[in-house]
Amino acid sequence: MKKYITMTSVLVLMLLCGTLGGFLFNYIFYGKIAVHPVWSQSRFVKSMDNRLHIIKQTEKVVVQNSESIADIAQTPAAAVVHIVTVNEQATTLSEGNGIIVSSDGVIATMHSVVPKTGTAYVTFSDGVVRAVTSLYHDVYSGLTFLRVDAQNLPTIAFANSDDAQSGKRLISVARDRTGMHTSFSAGGVMGMMPHFSVQSPTSDYLQGVMAIDFADTVLSAAVGAPVVDYHGNMVGLIAHKTVPETEVTEALTLYYAVTANDVYESFAHYLQLGHDVPQTLKTPVSDTMTLGVEYKTIASVDVAVENLAVHDGAQVVAVSLGSRGARSGVHVGDIITAVNDKQIDGARNVLARVLRGYKSTDAITLTVVRGKETLTLPVVK
Repeated sequence: MKKYITMTSVLVLMLLCGTLGGFLFNYIFYGKIAVHPVWSQSRFVKSMDNRLHIIKQTEKVVVQNSESIADIAQTPAAAVVHIVTVNEQATTLSEGNGIIVSSDGVIATMHSVVPKTGTAYVTFSDGVVRAVTSLYHDVYSGLTFLRVDAQNLPTIAFANSDDAQSGKRLISVARDRTGMHTSFSAGGVMGMMPHFSVQSPTSDYLQGVMAIDFADTVLSAAVGAPVVDYHGNMVGLIAHKTVPETEVTEALTLYYAVTANDVYESFAHYLQLGHDVPQTLKTPVSDTMTLGVEYKTIASVDVAVENLAVHDGAQVVAVSLGSRGARSGVHVGDIITAVNDKQIDGARNVLARVLRGYKSTDAITLTVVRGKETLTLPVVK
């Protein structure tokens, strides 16, 4: 018996010494060997370095995947609110979500969440309900900014949505009618859609949104809610639009996300105007330059098929009667290649985004290619 105890003790001692020796070798000696100009090139050191790299990456993935999405999204969840609009008989007309963008009571949501009639109420994460006192609807983005009488509210943090890439993991954060319960769902970015217009193909509205990979059952209950990254920062705001039925397609509801950068830009426009509209007056407000034309962004296939003279620009497919574009001499078939000195392309600088940088009272000039001729058209105010 004594013999077995002695052998066990020796084995345990050898194991401890080996572990301690390996620890000391790895953290004291190996680091110096791995960077030595001679030893670092040996096959043994290179093999060890690769194995340690794989182990560290594996540990990192395991730790990240074990995190709860609810834990990650708890901070932005405090800035998510539920919005309900009722009529005089207290019948619900619509409901959805919104985000607090300013601690003094400004909330961003989508226009579809707040209909043209009724009174809107906001339920916060602590269950407190406040009536909306005023609103501003941004025609360009389809966003509505509501104001309530409150101070020191938690606000959501914005990510730089230009850095969003296809495959990036996201979390949707939505609040229920009571305000006390929050639902989380994991999804991801499917990609950017630079040519997708939030309302129609007209130049008056935002083009360029984010395709997000969530179930329709999640998205339908989360319009106006944010999607956040795994740092808890908002990447986009969930929205939808209905595509009408045609002879070849059925009516379809499309879900997408207005990017965080566009939400921030629209909020800046709201602040610049410096006024709110009483919520009983739900007329859309905008001082952004508009042309009243429908267009398509030129793609390489259009250049090849139609034998176009230019490779970038916005090709006009319709002009509204009496619109600023019509009065300025814009014709169907014209290709708008520049606004003042800003070139139009098929990436970030689509026509809608360039026009967004001008007020309706600004003097601008369009560079237009008509057939083989290049024209300069001053836009009337």
